[in-house]
Amino acid sequence: MISIPQPQSQPHVEGCPIVALHDSAIDAEYFLRAVFNSSFFELPPAPTTYPIVASVLRLSTKYEVAYLRQRALLHLASASPLSLEEYVASSRHSTPRGTKPLAFCWPKVSA
Repeated sequence: MISIPQPQSQPHVEGCPIVALHDSAIDAEYFLRAVFNSSFFELPPAPTTYPIVASVLRLSTKYEVAYLRQRALLHLASASPLSLEEYVASSRHSTPRGTKPLAFCWPKVSA
């Protein structure tokens, strides 16, 4: 993008071209935080939430950021039983492989 001449009509901020992203604002926020702040999205068993994992997984897949995609998949694997034995154990209020489950944050539906 930098080496290819850009049209003069393209909007700029402080001399830099504006790049439009067609992703949700919250997905972009979580993804960029994960890229630029290493403590925001650490490897499991570091705590995180489902919306963060989902956003990072979506955009790391889309933009081919392999290390973040792998990290998101590890978070999902650590929160979900991978075998029947782990499922049965988790239904007894224990967590698989000694990790804490992700906090699933679902919006409240008003009637």
